[in-house]
Amino acid sequence: MSNRDKLAVVYLVTNTHFKSTDRITMLIASLRLAEAHLLPSTPAVFYVFTSPGSLVELRRVLRPLMRASADSGQIQVLPVPEESWVLPAAGNDTAYWHGHWGKHYRLMGDWRLSFMPQFARDMGHRYVMQLDDDSYIVGKVEQNLVQQFDSRNISLGAQKLLQDWPLVTWGLPELAKYFIMAHQLQPTTLYSHCQPPGLDGLYSALDQQSLDADPEAVALGRLFPDKVVPRRGGWDRTILNGNCVMISLDFWFSSLVQRFVQLCRASGGSVMYRWNEQAVLGMVAQIFASQEQLLMFTFPYAHRLKYKDALRAGGLKP
Repeated sequence: MSNRDKLAVVYLVTNTHFKSTDRITMLIASLRLAEAHLLPSTPAVFYVFTSPGSLVELRRVLRPLMRASADSGQIQVLPVPEESWVLPAAGNDTAYWHGHWGKHYRLMGDWRLSFMPQFARDMGHRYVMQLDDDSYIVGKVEQNLVQQFDSRNISLGAQKLLQDWPLVTWGLPELAKYFIMAHQLQPTTLYSHCQPPGLDGLYSALDQQSLDADPEAVALGRLFPDKVVPRRGGWDRTILNGNCVMISLDFWFSSLVQRFVQLCRASGGSVMYRWNEQAVLGMVAQIFASQEQLLMFTFPYAHRLKYKDALRAGGLKP
């Protein structure tokens, strides 16, 4: 059967004991809840990618779930292709990395920007949803998400918007400003996220909260006085929380969106400052998607909940 009208749901689990927790048990809970609450309304295929060294273990523990879906191929456990697990050249030098995030975290963000959408498209899907292993759909998804996106021409869907820290998104508004000027674009909603509204407000600022709490921000403030880097205003750093995002692949692979995404990757900034996929997605939404083309999900959902609590919340036995 064609995947055209099926949602691709992609998990990436490369460290099965990240933060000293059992990520596999969490993943199993996430898959069980998604099968219970997403599949009745939205036909989907779940792709679980893991490191080659964890492939045998993950297939073994997921075998009961895979066996139950064997006829439809709903759950597939696949190795991360070696060629996809490589950082862009401009982001590969750790000497230029900022923040405490390790290599695997930065690789994950780039992998989601590059390999994941292309894989889903190659498999015949038109929409892809990324979930973390501790992302839990704990209640009924009322509508077929593929049909909903189709009927309303939706480009992106997310569970949550959030405002990130300045040094997480540092330099992204300046790159976006270059892109807008070079391509002579009128963004859709971006300027409503800028102070002052408009191109003059599209910049990175060091707010007082960061200067009070982040030693790296303090050092940056010493390097760039407030006449050079403002302490107020600018882009408000609203991003799409990356633990539950759905992307229209027709939108994603449109020419200008791809030009911007690949510029972000090639600049190195998406790795250096941990823009990762979620800040890039946030900027993509604000440049290219109208307000009506960004869907905020309303189905019951939890993130970073203890897996037993998540299962109980979703009406399943731990």
